[in-house]
Amino acid sequence: DLGDNQVFGAIQISPNPATDQLNVRYLLNQDAQVQVLLLDMTGRAVFQQNVRGIAGEQNLRLDLGTVPAGLYALQVRALDQVYSEKVVLRK
Repeated sequence: DLGDNQVFGAIQISPNPATDQLNVRYLLNQDAQVQVLLLDMTGRAVFQQNVRGIAGEQNLRLDLGTVPAGLYALQVRALDQVYSEKVVLRK
């Protein structure tokens, strides 16, 4: 549950399952440095992107063409908050 004191508003990840691209839409309630990570099931980061986020709606397209098929955790981090969602990559 993302409450009023959160950096993030709504976060949408699509498509899921994905093949080689993943779209991440989110709402930032304030300017913040945002880090997007894709972690394998051992917790190892297989993809990382840092974004300077401006308050408002943000749209990121992640190019995951080099990441192997499998089950991953996508994390979106800003300040001290972490949003995580499971993502399936199919090749």
